[in-house]
Amino acid sequence: SIEQSIKNFPDTLNEYIRIGEISNELNNILLSFNNKDEINKSNEIYNILNNKKSELLQKSNDIKKIKFENIKLLNNNIQKFFEKFKNISDFKDCKVEFDVESMTLNLFSLSDKSSSNPIITGSQSNFMILHICFFLGLHKYLLETKNGFVPQILFIDQPSKPYFEREDDRAKLLDVFFSLNEFFNTLSEKESFQLILLDHAGPYYWENQKLENFHLVDEFIGDNALIPKKLIKE
Repeated sequence: SIEQSIKNFPDTLNEYIRIGEISNELNNILLSFNNKDEINKSNEIYNILNNKKSELLQKSNDIKKIKFENIKLLNNNIQKFFEKFKNISDFKDCKVEFDVESMTLNLFSLSDKSSSNPIITGSQSNFMILHICFFLGLHKYLLETKNGFVPQILFIDQPSKPYFEREDDRAKLLDVFFSLNEFFNTLSEKESFQLILLDHAGPYYWENQKLENFHLVDEFIGDNALIPKKLIKE
């Protein structure tokens, strides 16, 4: 029996070697299949990410477009109020443009199309006009776009401050009051807004012009002050 086993040993050895070789090849085959699965998964993830990238790039382009359209709408609203100012002869043929980067409202000449530089407005009076136009245009834009994040109220403190220095200042101040009054005439029945104005200008400015949207709440004269003297302890 032992002799027979010794005789058969070379064949048995070869069989075990072949079994080992087959086992190794099988492992290589299984490994290659696993690698293909990993590659397929990687390709699948790549395709998903690539599609996401395309979607995000499209959204980015859409956001830029939306931003551009909204700034255009804002500028159009500001321009409408700017054009209502009749006593700004120096800037009659101008357009307004809001600069998002510097957060400033600039004026550009319509007659000089070759120039991309804003006009230097100069006086306090002109800055006040831009100030009024910007905030009226901004709130009109917010009302039109149904923005629920900004309260529908505006405080304006002494817009007459830059005036009363030149003969045409009274006319410019009337322009301011006309614009404030006109703002309410542009509102629809469903839109509500409140504007609180504090100023040294007398009521005859709006009473003589019959500005129907002005309402005088109180006059602080003498002892009738914003903080009454009787409330101030000596």
